[in-house]
Amino acid sequence: MNLLCRELEFLSYNIFLLQENHISCKKQAKSVERAWRGKCFWSFGVGKLAGVAVFLSPNFSGFLQCFVSDSDGRVLSLLFQFNSFKLNVINIYPPNGVSDHKTFFEQLHHHFRSQGDFVIAGDFNCVDCAIDKFHSKYFHSSDKTCLAALKTDFSLVDVYRKLNRHGIFHFSYAFQKRQCNG
Repeated sequence: MNLLCRELEFLSYNIFLLQENHISCKKQAKSVERAWRGKCFWSFGVGKLAGVAVFLSPNFSGFLQCFVSDSDGRVLSLLFQFNSFKLNVINIYPPNGVSDHKTFFEQLHHHFRSQGDFVIAGDFNCVDCAIDKFHSKYFHSSDKTCLAALKTDFSLVDVYRKLNRHGIFHFSYAFQKRQCNG
């Protein structure tokens, strides 16, 4: 994670959303926070599963009103205020199982903190378009149905896909996993 923190410092972004970070306790989180100069927020994973985080750069100018996490390390919701504008950023990492996606997305609205604008980002563990599936053209129709319902229910837009109708972008980063002893 220290290497990741060093790499993120070179980017000119103010908010970083991480998924599947395998951080499962405060002791591990504190170790990472010492390497990061900004603020960190966590939804701890269970053992070697899940874990999501949001890192704010030292230059972040928004005011954090509140944050909420789930008990499984799959959702972290932060409500920011920028002058009179409120933005709810929701970082997600749904379960891998196709059968779990429907329940996860149906319950996601419980983590929304504002009636204002919001962004849902993360590793959705499913796609609604074959072009977004790395090394495979097959995807589950039930995933497409779940994502379509989520987008319809909350008037969401896949911004990347809207701006890049035929473009492909894949990003992944792996790091050493460590056991938590406290």
